[in-house]
Amino acid sequence: MNIHFYQENDIRLSSESNNIDGKEYPFTFIADVPGDNPDVLGDYDNHVLADRLTRFGALGEDDRLDCESCCFYAFFAHKVDGLAFIERLNSYLSQKSRLLREAEAF
Repeated sequence: MNIHFYQENDIRLSSESNNIDGKEYPFTFIADVPGDNPDVLGDYDNHVLADRLTRFGALGEDDRLDCESCCFYAFFAHKVDGLAFIERLNSYLSQKSRLLREAEAF
């Protein structure tokens, strides 16, 4: 089972202003996470993933999402917030992969 883990350089300083609810979010994470991880998230689109990550607690208090079916957009006020999100996203992918492998073995 292949898993694509995200790295520090996946959090980028945006070239344009991302003002959401009157607050600036200069750091972005943009990816097709289910497309990058079809073995683990093949039945998800990015909206479903956003819902699951919200329930899993992978979003910080000030993190903002604006997902489309084919693209996952996350916005962060500080790079450290984005890096914390990447860590939690990778943890989610790892845990889901482990559970799928255990289910297949059962």
